[in-house]
This record gives sequence, C-alpha cells and structure tokens, in this order.
Amino acid sequence: MIRFIVLVGIILRNSILFTTRAAMIGATVILVDPVFQCLAISLHLGLISSTTLIIPVIPAIHWIAKT
Repeated sequence: MIRFIVLVGIILRNSILFTTRAAMIGATVILVDPVFQCLAISLHLGLISSTTLIIPVIPAIHWIAKT
C-alpha cells in the first residue's frame, strides 16, 4: 500500500506542484496591496497546506476504493 501511494504521488506531484506554483505567483501580485495582503497570505498558506495534504491523500483514497 505504501509503495502504491508513493508511486501515484510521484506521478501526480508535477501537475499538482505546477498548479500550486502558478496560483502562488498570481497571488504574489496582491501581496503589496495593503487591503488584500491578508487575503494573499491566507491564500498562500492554504495552497501550501492543501498541496502537502493532497499528494498522499488522493492515492490513499484511490487504493482504499479499489480494495
């Protein structure tokens, strides 16, 4: 099971990280605006936490559904 989760996580990692980086670069523009700065910080933290959770969780759910 662990091997399956790691293998699928490696396969999905590139597309997930590319999307996360693109969203973070887009949100970096609003970091200089004092009104939307808190929104940009929360967006960055949400992207980081969801990315670190999604890479092992999606393959685990898929493995559980198949068995």
